[in-house]
Amino acid sequence: MIELYTDGGAQPNPGIGAYAYVIVEDGKVVASDSGIVGDNVTNNVCEYTAMLRGLDKIQELYKNRDFVDGEVSLISDSQLMINQITGKYRVNNELLKCYRRELVELAADIFGDVQVDVRWKGREDLMLQRCDGMCDVRINGRKLSITH
Repeated sequence: MIELYTDGGAQPNPGIGAYAYVIVEDGKVVASDSGIVGDNVTNNVCEYTAMLRGLDKIQELYKNRDFVDGEVSLISDSQLMINQITGKYRVNNELLKCYRRELVELAADIFGDVQVDVRWKGREDLMLQRCDGMCDVRINGRKLSITH
């Protein structure tokens, strides 16, 4: 089982934004990363960026793997993004439409026709808390570099 946990956020919104992801395979963390998205971005852009960066890493780590149905879960605390990805919500924002299209195409490149579990989890999830903390560290570091 491979799980991709993602989070993104901006302070304020819009403002300095960061992304973070953690990839877990069979209960063990195999990769994680975080970074700054920009200085005037929205929470939603950061959420999509986190998922895209995490998928990029999955593609790198598992480039020769043949996935099977249900082997991969994409997990976020962003109900909006999850519902947009799954098609439950319509995407009205043009920029987010581009991000969603890129995400769906990337997932298709990586997983083919394999069914991937895309789901929301609350912020009480420990891996999502880890992602949130990684974003906070990046944002706070960026704020310090701007003020000095």
